[in-house]
Amino acid sequence: MSRIGKDVAFKTKSQHPTDVVTKADEATEQRIVDAIRKKYPTHGVIGEEYGASASDAEYVWVIDPIDGTINFAAGVPVFGTMIALVRYGEVVMGAIYLPLTKEVFFAEKGKGARRNGKRIHASSLGSIRKSRGCISSTMSDRTTSFYEELCKLVRGKLVHLEAFGSLAFGSCIVARGARDWYVGSSPHFHDNAAVSIILSEAGYKVTDVRGKPVRPGTSGIVAARPKVHAQLLRIAKRTL
Repeated sequence: MSRIGKDVAFKTKSQHPTDVVTKADEATEQRIVDAIRKKYPTHGVIGEEYGASASDAEYVWVIDPIDGTINFAAGVPVFGTMIALVRYGEVVMGAIYLPLTKEVFFAEKGKGARRNGKRIHASSLGSIRKSRGCISSTMSDRTTSFYEELCKLVRGKLVHLEAFGSLAFGSCIVARGARDWYVGSSPHFHDNAAVSIILSEAGYKVTDVRGKPVRPGTSGIVAARPKVHAQLLRIAKRTL
């Protein structure tokens, strides 16, 4: 990660302006995959850059080598590396590393979430009023509709919103209780897997944008205390 801002985006993966890859993305993913295959040769892998291998195995590792590539390529140190372990389709372990702050967020199913080894907990705020939330930075027809509906919900309630361009970074701030909720619209499992278990084990209610558990094939993520989750989910179902 010391090459932040140097390994600039050199390949566009789709028509989307943020869907780019750098040499560092590919090199980071390859190093992670090599380490996994050396220690767990029978495990499957789903990576953002190189796709899936043995994805029907009992255990599958899900990797996003640099979440926030646009920030990374521009020299903005707001990005992270995300890895999750899935067993029979259920996320059972997740880790996120944030180079900017040298923080490692880790969670294992049923054992809580930790930041650099110390237990973390969800925000105690159970109301949308005066809440501070993190949202997707991508503007599309779907997300614009969500934001419009969200504005109607929070009107007059002094809600603070932030978008960092990195789901890894934003979700970790929420996980340690510095913000109160997170809504992401990404349809990619590598974006949502590690995030879902870390937020859940920190104490939030976590689902996809349809109210289902976050699993392969689901889309987006909604994480908040139960009352706020229900409010946000109603909007997400209609728009995302």
